[in-house]
Amino acid sequence: MDGKIQVTLTGPAKIGGAWCKAGDTQMVGATIHQQLVAMGVVPAADIVLDVGPASETGENPEAAVWTKLEFYAAVEAKAKELAAASFDGALAELEQEVKDILAAAEIQEAAKAAALADAAAKQERIETLEGELHLAKTEMVDAGQSHAAALAEARKTISDQEALIARLQKASAKTKADPPARAT
Repeated sequence: MDGKIQVTLTGPAKIGGAWCKAGDTQMVGATIHQQLVAMGVVPAADIVLDVGPASETGENPEAAVWTKLEFYAAVEAKAKELAAASFDGALAELEQEVKDILAAAEIQEAAKAAALADAAAKQERIETLEGELHLAKTEMVDAGQSHAAALAEARKTISDQEALIARLQKASAKTKADPPARAT
């Protein structure tokens, strides 16, 4: 912008010493523009807005006065710029959040895999120990049965021996009471 505002007149007006008719388009400064607005010969779309010092607008020094259309266009452009920046920032945050979630999921998956491997190793150890326990029980049962058979045999032998001792004692007692005749 060069400090001038383009206006289309809705009625006749004297601008810069020359009469202009309705429908003419002219470039005017802010002061003339305000006078034309006050006379009612500038359409509502051409009403100017004072947007403050030029340094706040980021435009050149003459651009401190805009028409509503220019102002709304500038606001819309700035809103789009801010929305895009905000969207990009939010998108970057979401992308980082997704990356963090995926990294955490990978760590959890690795921990899960390690836990499953550990559980499988422990299950294998349990199965090995159960096999060894079954074998030991079988050996103990077999040994117990062998010992029981040997004990039963020993008891029978003892009983037989006691019976033999009793018979011998009886026979010895009878012999002592009735000594056999001696041959002469």
